[in-house]
Amino acid sequence: MNFYAIVNGINALLAFFIILLLIVRKANKPIHLTYLWWSFILFCWTFIYFIWAIQQDKDSALFWIKVLLCPVAIIHMTYYHFVLIFCDRIKKYKNMLYLVYIIGIAFM
Repeated sequence: MNFYAIVNGINALLAFFIILLLIVRKANKPIHLTYLWWSFILFCWTFIYFIWAIQQDKDSALFWIKVLLCPVAIIHMTYYHFVLIFCDRIKKYKNMLYLVYIIGIAFM
């Protein structure tokens, strides 16, 4: 197992811990829910990266690198959504947020 696999395995565990913490605390404010959504996508990306990094043969590594591209298309728009809520600018940029989600989903 290489260094990058170990690092992303640890990152996946930490993101999963944050998700569990938010679920246990029953976070239901919009800022908490968008952070939960962003953490979930981050967990998916780091976990798939971990799975990809531990592959031994070329075919399975190619499959996991293709799967790895799905969360990458979503991670930026979820972070943008979180930042808009954090800065209290969601109403001003609501149309832009819809456009970002449409473009992100189209690139999945």
